[in-house]
Amino acid sequence: MTLQPIFNALYPENSKGGQCIVFAHKLLKFPPIGDTIQSKTANVYYHGITAKNLNGDFKIGDLVIMKAGKTGHGAIVNAIWGDDLQFTESNIFGDERIHHGRILNKFSSLIVGVIRGIYKFTMFLRRADGQISLLTPEGKRYVLSATAWQKLGSPYAMTVTDKDYNNYVQSGIIQDIIFG
Repeated sequence: MTLQPIFNALYPENSKGGQCIVFAHKLLKFPPIGDTIQSKTANVYYHGITAKNLNGDFKIGDLVIMKAGKTGHGAIVNAIWGDDLQFTESNIFGDERIHHGRILNKFSSLIVGVIRGIYKFTMFLRRADGQISLLTPEGKRYVLSATAWQKLGSPYAMTVTDKDYNNYVQSGIIQDIIFG
């Protein structure tokens, strides 16, 4: 499962995204975080999960807070490849540009921890059996008929395993609604 195609469609590679946390707020709903490494770290302790307590159990969509530079950095996991995290992020090079491909080992000492938010965008998921769902930022999952999906123009639907189907940030607040 990867969110990279969705993130890239919403915010193309090298487009202007602003500061890292300001950009992350465009994709995820989470508590305000300041501009210093101290405020970013404190938010992990109060609203997130420290790297030590994660034990490598990252999820796609996690906002990863890192010790980088003078102010720290935040990036959203868009894919996980074994022990490597792939990020969607802005301002990693100090130029306020968006990038979707940087990779960091999930056991890196740079990682302070994660904050888990709720997606602020609509996306489509396709289960292995072909069922397609529309997931909204409000936490609703519309299970679409093939006709309904075609009426929407057959948009990109990320294919996920049954295990991953319910394993994303909004999973706790989903309400299934059949949409025909």
